[in-house]
Amino acid sequence: MYNAAINTATPLVKSKKYSKFAKDLILRSMYNLSLYEELVTKASFWNVPNDEDIVARSFEVLWKEQPHLYPLPLRLVSLQNEQPLPIEMFDWNPDDQVENFKQEGKRVWFRTEKSYVYWDVPGGFSLEATHPNLLHLVAEVLHPIRQKGIPDGLRKRMKGSKVSLSYSGGTDSTAAMVLMPQDTILAYHRRSFDSLLEHKKANKLFACIDKYENRKVFEIPSNHEVLRTYYGKPVGFSTDFACASHLILLADYFNLGGIAFGMPLDNSFLWKGRTFRNFLKLDSYQYWRERFSHAGLDYILPLCSVSEAGAMKICASSIYAEFVNSCMRGDGYEGCGTCWKCFIKNGPINRPFDFNSVEVQTYLNKRPMPTATHALWAIKEMNLEHLVSDLSHLLDADYSWWLGYYPPGFQLLPSSLRNEIETNVKRYLTQMPEPFSLESIDHFNETTV
Repeated sequence: MYNAAINTATPLVKSKKYSKFAKDLILRSMYNLSLYEELVTKASFWNVPNDEDIVARSFEVLWKEQPHLYPLPLRLVSLQNEQPLPIEMFDWNPDDQVENFKQEGKRVWFRTEKSYVYWDVPGGFSLEATHPNLLHLVAEVLHPIRQKGIPDGLRKRMKGSKVSLSYSGGTDSTAAMVLMPQDTILAYHRRSFDSLLEHKKANKLFACIDKYENRKVFEIPSNHEVLRTYYGKPVGFSTDFACASHLILLADYFNLGGIAFGMPLDNSFLWKGRTFRNFLKLDSYQYWRERFSHAGLDYILPLCSVSEAGAMKICASSIYAEFVNSCMRGDGYEGCGTCWKCFIKNGPINRPFDFNSVEVQTYLNKRPMPTATHALWAIKEMNLEHLVSDLSHLLDADYSWWLGYYPPGFQLLPSSLRNEIETNVKRYLTQMPEPFSLESIDHFNETTV
């Protein structure tokens, strides 16, 4: 279809009356055919400005694929320029991370070598009263290349009496909330800048939590996801733990002794959702558990024995079933229907999705396939095996066990929470049958990391 459009429009490029229309049709068709390099070359030849929507989007795709060859997209340059600055500017201190934090009223600033990051904190928060180990940990999860561990001589922070959850409002995060104690502090990182991510669905869910359980979700606005763009990367979290930087910063304010993450076993006992690994013995797991401990915090994974499918089942059995939606786009009421999350998380529970969308097809055709185990389960659950015939050797397997819980995962839980979380998991799920199929997963014959 798109090739036909290009062939039809090409003779009209020299037409005075239809030239602009023809060029636009050709460029859009090339974009839909993923001919991004050819598109920007053609646009340059036709003197189409780089900030023209279709050209800018093509440059952004190319930049993500080859950041060393293409400049930072204009959209991200504009985003950087739009970020606020502190009233009193201060220099970056590479030798003392604590000196890189300053408070101005309800805004806390963190100075990096290239930019300023901020959080808007609750009234009554005091940076001066915050333990330095917490500030060092915040710096490390946001700026890991420049911060390695806590300097010698700093005393360990004593644990607080409360636990918290870095809450996103998505399926995995909500399942973690259901499994955690009722008095768990819920805190949501809210992007303080406009992006494709929309917060309306999360807002509705938070209102329901308040209504049904009389629980407040603390919302902490921040621009820290812009930090990555200064290092040639897309907007997002600097590390897996950056999503909790607000809770680490506020740990003394909330009297925290632990921070939980909604990470399922897809990302712990599986590497990238497709190869089994013994997560408990990973150096990275041991390192971060120790780093959190030195800041007086337990590193808590309530879903360490539960897959994404198990998390979906837990949510489906909760009072929040109709309100939880992992899609970060959409209109604020429903998912967008075109993203990967709509396919693998909304599709299996009979929510609409477009199998032929660019994103779904891109992910389905990647080899190795992202989040493979859950995706394979979802494909079978929706009876779509015939549409990915090259995966037939993987789809012949039984994945019904994916809905069960994996008992060794409970070993990751702190002793103070293990009985309650384990009991709650068993209330919703049955055990995976032994021998555990999970432990033999290596869908694409990759080396275990």
